[in-house]
Amino acid sequence: VGEVVFLGPTDLGDGVWAGVSLDQALGRHDGRVKGRRYFDCRENHGVLVRPSKLRRTDPAAAERGAERRGSPASAA
Repeated sequence: VGEVVFLGPTDLGDGVWAGVSLDQALGRHDGRVKGRRYFDCRENHGVLVRPSKLRRTDPAAAERGAERRGSPASAA
């Protein structure tokens, strides 16, 4: 689960990419890829993906899941 914080072209390939700041450290970077800053997030909390790979989540469901895991939910 995370928040889309960048949407646009990159040096990674043609077309539009989505930069996502993840709630957990499951990412690959901090928003900087191959020396270029696309967005800011904590280390290992960032990913760049094609928008077609994104799925909108219900903020209330994300909050309930976080409560079950014992951690606070992030604002969506």
